[in-house]
Amino acid sequence: ELEKAAREQYSKHVKALIQVGATRTSGYCAELGYPAELVPLNNPYSLRVGGNLRVKAVVEGEPVPNQVVIAGGRTPGGARIAQRTVRTNRDGEASIRIGSRGAWYVKFIHMEKVARDTIDYESKWATLTFGVR
Repeated sequence: ELEKAAREQYSKHVKALIQVGATRTSGYCAELGYPAELVPLNNPYSLRVGGNLRVKAVVEGEPVPNQVVIAGGRTPGGARIAQRTVRTNRDGEASIRIGSRGAWYVKFIHMEKVARDTIDYESKWATLTFGVR
């Protein structure tokens, strides 16, 4: 299957969380109804280095179990934060250890085989970005 030519349709869905001021709000955990979405289960702006960000992977409104989730980013000085990979549990939830300050991303790609004349696969990409001070 991997050696066969395939036609793919994809869509990308991005959420950027931005903290303004010192007041923490509850809007970080809102599900926006995107076809693919990462929903933070705790506020990334309340995290300290060494803490864990919990996220839920959602596709078409449903949690996705056993989904590969990748996290990484850049430090304030511009150095790459090494990517780390985790899998969601049966509830579609995963925990990412925050190893350094910087601009972070968490992402996943959900790929499905489809029975259409024009495409063989449909992929839905979800990315969440945030900062850790």
